[in-house]
Amino acid sequence: MSSRIAQPVELAVDVSAVLPFADETNTLSATVHVPSPEHGPPRAVLVCWPGGSYSRAYWDMHIPGHRGYSFAEHMTDRGFVVIAVDPWARAPALGRPRSTP
Repeated sequence: MSSRIAQPVELAVDVSAVLPFADETNTLSATVHVPSPEHGPPRAVLVCWPGGSYSRAYWDMHIPGHRGYSFAEHMTDRGFVVIAVDPWARAPALGRPRSTP
């Protein structure tokens, strides 16, 4: 059982200003998992990028009947902040995979 006190926070960060696509809004989507205050100050912040075709959900899997698959839960239980970020090309904040030329 996790000792996280807060629900994960979903973020969409506008990164348009640093990309060369003047006529588009571009965002990165992330989920921030925060440990319980009982752990004291966070030990570190882990920024987790999935590979291949995976999304940030890779870091917080919940499989019915199989406990313990969530990396984010495991690490927040040990006092770490976990920030799971989707690769920009996945563009889930746009509701679709980003098309590439």
